[in-house]
Amino acid sequence: MRARKIRAGSLVFALACIAGMGIALADDTGINITTEKTEYRSESGSVKYTIRNGRDEAVYILACPAAFLEFKKDGAWSGALEPQCGAAPFLAEKIEPGASLEASLLLPSVDGVDSVSCRVAQRFYFECAGDAPGSASVTCSRQTEVARSNDFTVK
Repeated sequence: MRARKIRAGSLVFALACIAGMGIALADDTGINITTEKTEYRSESGSVKYTIRNGRDEAVYILACPAAFLEFKKDGAWSGALEPQCGAAPFLAEKIEPGASLEASLLLPSVDGVDSVSCRVAQRFYFECAGDAPGSASVTCSRQTEVARSNDFTVK
């Protein structure tokens, strides 16, 4: 398994948590995302997680848009703003059926709050064609889905 660090700004996460922005997400994706721990300290920098493809087809992760955090506020989940991509997305990873991939995502700062309930949300693509990972010329013919991890707490 290769580890891939997926970065995003803490400010976006903090603003999303405060503002309670919502985005539509798919359920029952067949993708299992499990975090390394169930409790993190914001000073630790990142949450490590494993993505396992339980589908009978390959799934693709584009480097942008990639993963983001969702936050629980007043009992409801809301998502952070997804990163704005440049002119064209590029392929980061292909995950074959039954295969796993390790990744990480930067944690938000929780200054002024005791703790925040979070989960990782990872966008997936299907039936992609293009050059090798890192290529700027990738096209995906099937709509994206989003899979989510277990809940965890950031203190």
